[in-house]
Amino acid sequence: MSLATMTKKPADAMSSAEESVVQGIVHQVNSGDCITIREEVYNGYPKTKTIVLNSVIAPKFGRYAAKYDTETNGTYDEPFSWEAREFLRKKLIGKKVFLKTAGQRCGVGKITRYYGDIFYPTLENNIVNELVENGLVTVKTVKLNNQTPDVQNLVVLQNKAKAAMVGRWNPNAKNTVKKNNSIYNARLFFKKNSKTPIKAVVESVIDGTTMKLLLLPERNMILLHLSGVSCPPEGVELGDEAKFFVEVRLLQKDVEVTLDGVLSNRKTQSFFGTIHDPAGDIAFELVKQGFAICPKYGMDYLNKNTEKLWVAERQAKENKLRYWKYHTNTGQEIAEKEIVGTVIEIIRDEGLLVKSSHSKKLRRIYFSNIIPARLGVEVLRGKSNGNGQLPATQAPRTLVKHFYDIPWAYEAREFLRTRCIGKKVNASVDFVQPKINESEEKICATIIIDGINLGEELVKEGLATVMNNPRDDETSQCLSKLKKAEEIAKQSHKGLYSKSSFRKKCIFDFTSAGEYILAKALLPNLQRFPRYEAVVENVVSGCKMRLHVRKVNFFINFLLAGTTCPSNEGAIQGEAPSAVKVHNKKALAFTKEKIMHRDIEISVVSSNNSGYIIGWLFVGNTNLTVELVKEGLYSLHRSAKHSKYFKLLQQAEKYAKDKKINLWKNYVEEP
Repeated sequence: MSLATMTKKPADAMSSAEESVVQGIVHQVNSGDCITIREEVYNGYPKTKTIVLNSVIAPKFGRYAAKYDTETNGTYDEPFSWEAREFLRKKLIGKKVFLKTAGQRCGVGKITRYYGDIFYPTLENNIVNELVENGLVTVKTVKLNNQTPDVQNLVVLQNKAKAAMVGRWNPNAKNTVKKNNSIYNARLFFKKNSKTPIKAVVESVIDGTTMKLLLLPERNMILLHLSGVSCPPEGVELGDEAKFFVEVRLLQKDVEVTLDGVLSNRKTQSFFGTIHDPAGDIAFELVKQGFAICPKYGMDYLNKNTEKLWVAERQAKENKLRYWKYHTNTGQEIAEKEIVGTVIEIIRDEGLLVKSSHSKKLRRIYFSNIIPARLGVEVLRGKSNGNGQLPATQAPRTLVKHFYDIPWAYEAREFLRTRCIGKKVNASVDFVQPKINESEEKICATIIIDGINLGEELVKEGLATVMNNPRDDETSQCLSKLKKAEEIAKQSHKGLYSKSSFRKKCIFDFTSAGEYILAKALLPNLQRFPRYEAVVENVVSGCKMRLHVRKVNFFINFLLAGTTCPSNEGAIQGEAPSAVKVHNKKALAFTKEKIMHRDIEISVVSSNNSGYIIGWLFVGNTNLTVELVKEGLYSLHRSAKHSKYFKLLQQAEKYAKDKKINLWKNYVEEP
């Protein structure tokens, strides 16, 4: 039998041996003699009935100040009102109980009040008896000749409690009476108690993300909004369901709350906060089940677990749960949600070229919701003459010519290069920007290396900025962390937020067309030492690259010594020109994977008429020329005979010929 079928008795029927027994779940304990029961089996939001316990009176709670009005004082609790309520709350909340009821209708147009007895855990144990035994309630005064056996038993129990001086019958009992004042200055209270977990009881649930909390031990009542999430209000679609979802888990349960912020206006003062419950994170569960969403404004108050909430919301969207039932993704479909691979190249200061460990394909991955330093940095060389045109003597508005002249762009690239080139990263794809005209689609992700969020660290160093209002379907799972990192950079005056002016780098570029005469003049300087340290800025082909020689601060074009590059004009070993192109692409990919953006060493031999510096290139102790020849990607040049590496090169070429790989796949040794 459910609560909905509870039998209503006449007004004078307070108890009866023939009372029907129903089962229900204790939904809320209002006071020491008033309990709200909900039906056990329900469809939608369950029906509830508030039961006043038969034959006893519990001490009353005081009244809180109305609407945080400082001129309206609250009233005092009666002695032992708190203890009586807490006794029932800790014992019964959320438990299945047995209920014998008698209904009484109090006048026309007034609310029906139900009286009865509650039994837990069995029908033999009346909870009223325990209240009387512990001296927490008073038995109603009834004339002796009108007392029922139940009332007579309660009187006996009360006399025993008085004799034992327990509960309210103890004259020396600690007085726990409290005046119920509200918090008048929410900002001051937040300043004193922020970031510190406070014990509390969830007194009532207003909607899925708003509730009243009683803070312990002072018993201050506050209105709390869950940080980072938002639910529909009560009475609208999903509102009642979300409310009950929270009530089942939190109503009148002991929790801890951390205050994250204050929301105040003329009428009320409330807080944003995070509830810590041993059973689980209620905000996460609401989002995961599709009851709540993660608005960007709410995430600003959340100190942690933002990524967890974004992931939960994304899963709810994909599964089309509740709020997201009719959701359609306006962005590009994500084929790969996780990309694990090795970083081959730094794409300026906004992304990485990653070789997937699974598919072995190269993927361009960009940082989600991050604006690189180089974007928007322009040099205005002329002003309008008033008719919308620039003077003929002045150049139009253009981007800065060299990447190294853009404030902090080079530093951002170096920050990424020194931390992740050649290392394994884990990219969690947030969204994919579709193709626009001839541009490729952009995979935007949160990139992690050794547990560190690269994008967050880049922003924290002041080497990039964060998008203010990205579209909902183009939002990073770490957007709130990125914004906090940006605030740290601003406060620390780092990078783009530095108070001092940016100093351009003085780097001499000898790689442009027409600079070959000057490049040849560099040769004596580059031959002064056996080796020079350099950074590979670009790989043009398998044997040609652009280097930054840091000791002399030059950009040079570099050509590997001792090799012959296949060409379309002279096909090798009978190969067609198209096959030679394939070999050259393989050589380019091989060299790029080995040296792109890496710290290397060079040993300069000579130069040519095209302005290329010719020499040997080393990655650690590995000679790149030897590796290319060993892979059968290049053959030996006659000049290699005069090198001290000739023997190694011969052995490498013999290995490639024996294995018949690449250029030597059709090789037949002459008799």
